[in-house]
Amino acid sequence: FMATLNLQPNGEVIRWARETSRRSTAEVAAALEVSPTDINSWETNSSPVRFTQLKKLSSLYQRPVAFFFAHTPPKEALITPAFRTFDSIKLDSLSEKTLIALRKSKENRELYKFLLEELEEKYSFTFPTASISDDAELFANKIRRYLKVPDNIHDKFKDKYVALKFWIALVEQHGLLVFQYSLPEKERGFCLSGNEGLPPAIVMNSGEYPAGRIFTIFHELCHLLLKEKF
Repeated sequence: FMATLNLQPNGEVIRWARETSRRSTAEVAAALEVSPTDINSWETNSSPVRFTQLKKLSSLYQRPVAFFFAHTPPKEALITPAFRTFDSIKLDSLSEKTLIALRKSKENRELYKFLLEELEEKYSFTFPTASISDDAELFANKIRRYLKVPDNIHDKFKDKYVALKFWIALVEQHGLLVFQYSLPEKERGFCLSGNEGLPPAIVMNSGEYPAGRIFTIFHELCHLLLKEKF
């Protein structure tokens, strides 16, 4: 019964989801094995959408089915000054995977903040700050002492995945959130500052080897500690 159920979601929201995922009408039609005319009719409320097709849209756009029934598209600002990017990367050319990672990171940061408020716990990012003029080796040793990293820590790791979990847990103890999402092969990760009233976070490419992800943690941590302009 559900498979043949015809529904009338908000076409404007469906179109917004497609456009923000950087997909063309033809691409969505091919993914759903329907015609571009069907996509256009859904986005203009000219025809209902079968439940099975709405589930496919949900999977394609990484949105819950209920999302398509919202009265208006959300005012979602994913790209903000909190996103650090290289000068060679234009924000309007970010991949769909990166946009999804940004959205999920923001949602999870908001959820984390909400849970802390519900538990009446205060959030704090307790890492010491740094200056670009600081001696790199002295500052690195300062961070090691702050995190209480044993001198022979690398001798204790027999598995790289165990090492990755250790470093993630260690930095998260001090208020830094770490997320792992599927990113394009050439993107190792990025960081999000706490300038929006949300906790700072590091986003890593889940497809990278553990050693690469560990590098990303501390590479992006340095950008956060230097308080660079994101």
